[in-house]
Amino acid sequence: KTAKLWDLRQLPPPAAADADADADAAPASLPLLASELGHAKEINAVALAPNDRLCASGSQDKSIKLWALGERASELAVAGTLSGHKRAVWAVAFSPVDKVLASASGDMTIKVWSVQTRKLKEELPGHADEVYAVDWSPDGRHVASGGKDRNLKMWQN
Repeated sequence: KTAKLWDLRQLPPPAAADADADADAAPASLPLLASELGHAKEINAVALAPNDRLCASGSQDKSIKLWALGERASELAVAGTLSGHKRAVWAVAFSPVDKVLASASGDMTIKVWSVQTRKLKEELPGHADEVYAVDWSPDGRHVASGGKDRNLKMWQN
């Protein structure tokens, strides 16, 4: 139900971490910068926008929260709520080129939302069961989805 922002700057670089790996060593303790309650039920999915200033979370409560990541490292606030799914949201993904977000839900749909207006742009029905995954092609021209119906679907943006 809660979004948390952790300070990763204290982690060693990946190469150093691999070289110094000790199987018995305790994991690094990272400082918690912010913690904000946003959903009424469990969070199933998160995605970070390409500009690193916005994060999205999809929840069992059927909603998507947009989280603003402020200029200061400790700023985290709900910037909007996207509502319209009839069942849990299982996946969210920002387009790499447009200011849109795709969401996948147990209601058998993919929805494409405008990040600027917080409004539904398009609904993509077609799955015969819950949709568990959604992602954009690198050029932002296609959306891929996969679900319990064992189908992979490609949608043209």
